Amino acid sequence: VGYKWGGTPSLYMGGGCAIGPFKDTAGIASLRAGGAPRTFRLSAGPAFTVLRFVGDGAPPLVEVTGPGGVVMTTPTVVDAEVQRGGTAVVIRDPTTNTTFVQFRPETGTYTAVLQPGSVAVTGATTSESLPSPSITASVSGRGTRRVLRWRATRIAGQQLTFTVRGAAGLREITTTNATSGSKRFTVPAGLPGISTVSARVRQDGFDRATLDVASFSAPVARPPKAPRGLSIQRKGLTARIRWAKVAGAVSYAVQVSTTGGARSVTTQQQPSLVLPRTLPSDTVAVQVTALDASGQRSASATRTSQGRAASACLAPAKVTVVLKARSSLSSAVALLNGRPAAANRTGAKRLSVPLAGITGRKATLVVKARTRSGRAIAGRHVYALCAGRTVPARLVLPLR
Repeated sequence: VGYKWGGTPSLYMGGGCAIGPFKDTAGIASLRAGGAPRTFRLSAGPAFTVLRFVGDGAPPLVEVTGPGGVVMTTPTVVDAEVQRGGTAVVIRDPTTNTTFVQFRPETGTYTAVLQPGSVAVTGATTSESLPSPSITASVSGRGTRRVLRWRATRIAGQQLTFTVRGAAGLREITTTNATSGSKRFTVPAGLPGISTVSARVRQDGFDRATLDVASFSAPVARPPKAPRGLSIQRKGLTARIRWAKVAGAVSYAVQVSTTGGARSVTTQQQPSLVLPRTLPSDTVAVQVTALDASGQRSASATRTSQGRAASACLAPAKVTVVLKARSSLSSAVALLNGRPAAANRTGAKRLSVPLAGITGRKATLVVKARTRSGRAIAGRHVYALCAGRTVPARLVLPLR
């Protein structure tokens, strides 16, 4: 029985305090205003007994006496009152025209009588506290397939919900009213640890308690295998990294470093990665590690792509092209192997053309310009690479 201060008193079950169903009690059901007191017997044993008196239009004013001089009286000023040093409580509930009397019983005869001014009693019943829930359980099996077996104290209206919690999270096993039984269940493999089985106890639809009833060593997931087929393909200023998908992996940790000073660490889901702006002279080192849903890491796969030595086969990073033309220019554009490499719109007769990344035995430079009078002029130069001579960093290019 409980009372929320400032609100309407009501009967509740909480903190493991639960009562059984109310039953008719011989002797007090015929209690009437102005009539003779009614007697009834109770036995010691329950943690507490609850008497429920329903009045005709209002909570009845009841006085209950018992063995050892016990006296419990319905309060008339407040709706709830703790009596007998905290061992009894009497509540009036105007919303249901009911008076509740809760106390720890002793074996003997009790008397109930209506106080002056009380309404008539239309019904009187009793209930007792329920025994504390008691559940034993065990888990058998291996790996991800397990069997739960349980046995519980038989209590009418009791419902059990078994769950398992561990590194893989919380999962329900079964909900049952049976006091004993077994249930097969699966638990996903994950990180090492202990999984715990809990029983959520509900009594007549109300939560009563949650008890840990069993535990077992959780199945451990194997880490994913190391990525296979790691490769680095290079073309111009681009390095493309690929590897085969790994079973069970949800992502990949990729670490890239180059002799040019670039270094990056990324986590991605796709088994490929593109590195732009990578000089052919740079050595590229890659390390790829697979990760599963639990965060377990595989052994790492590594691959290194050596850079090409800087020699006559590789032009300098930039070439300054001096444009030799008789007329003033309005614009100029440089094409290297057919691709735009540099341009200016200021009329300057000088272009800075990057040659980094040019491979092969030759590179063709074409400059197209337009004079201020609108005439188109052009010049062309072919760089002979790997010919045993150094490519100059300055070029004077006539335009015609």
